[in-house]
Amino acid sequence: MSSSSVSIVTPGTPIRVGIVGLGNWARHGHLRVLSLLPAYELSAIHSRRADAARAAATEYGIAHVVDSLEGLVDHPESSVGVALNQFKEITITETGERIPTTNPDQLVVAGSISAAAVSIHVEAGKRNGAGVQIDITGDEGDLRILNTSAFGDVGDDYRIFGARGNAQPLTEMPVPSNYLHLPESPLPSAVLELAELYAAYAHDVATGGRTAPVFGDAVVLHRFLNDATRTLR
Repeated sequence: MSSSSVSIVTPGTPIRVGIVGLGNWARHGHLRVLSLLPAYELSAIHSRRADAARAAATEYGIAHVVDSLEGLVDHPESSVGVALNQFKEITITETGERIPTTNPDQLVVAGSISAAAVSIHVEAGKRNGAGVQIDITGDEGDLRILNTSAFGDVGDDYRIFGARGNAQPLTEMPVPSNYLHLPESPLPSAVLELAELYAAYAHDVATGGRTAPVFGDAVVLHRFLNDATRTLR
């Protein structure tokens, strides 16, 4: 789900990025997205698995493989981008081995934003019916955004359904063309979400605008998550 029908403003000089770690999401998302967007340059990479770092550097044309995190931070041609991997017990799919874990796998949120009620349930490790569902109830109707997979491959695209009035069936709606502004690519929509964030940040750098989240937004989110996980202590 991508198109080049609307151009985005990008900086005159590419934004140089260094990658730390080569987990699944780094390979599935960040590397593919950053190599797609002309506003970015993959400048350096570090992984505890040196062979994996060298392989990724070859595949994506990354000029520098550094042997430590400090080396990446101090590298004159890169800024740092960190990619990290994420139940009381989990099963390793390949071996069937079960190992303990203390990471939470459920997040339930209830609250309000600008007088609108908000309810969120984030559920990890779901065996059936996984994916994303977002329901929005407005003054004149309803929207539902669906994806059968949160981290799927090509074809697992978001679908939007909506209805105006009362007791009306939800019907599928096309995505307006002015929302489709990324370069053409075979990437799945789950990865293109990440591309949208990178594109928005590059647009902000070029225009001085504010369309992408900034560090302050991350601080607010982490404080909220910290408060939510206190119930586990």
